[in-house]
Amino acid sequence: MYMVAATTINPEGELYPFMLLNYDVEVALDLLTRMLKNDIQLLTVALIDSLGNYTYLPVQAIDGTPLSDPIKKLQHEWEEILYCH
Repeated sequence: MYMVAATTINPEGELYPFMLLNYDVEVALDLLTRMLKNDIQLLTVALIDSLGNYTYLPVQAIDGTPLSDPIKKLQHEWEEILYCH
């Protein structure tokens, strides 16, 4: 399980750093996507693994389009490849 760390800025210019804990990655990314619809701008987004390693994600990839369905589809495809071959 990963944690998601993000820094956002609201329309008034206030910065809000926060972490999403105990979420599946796709659920956390969908939460960030929903924030964009409320005029919140993402400045940074990072996945943090169990060892504390950060992987920064391009904020441009989170553009308001839900990500959970495409991620689950890719997961299903990889599972089929791994288990069938």
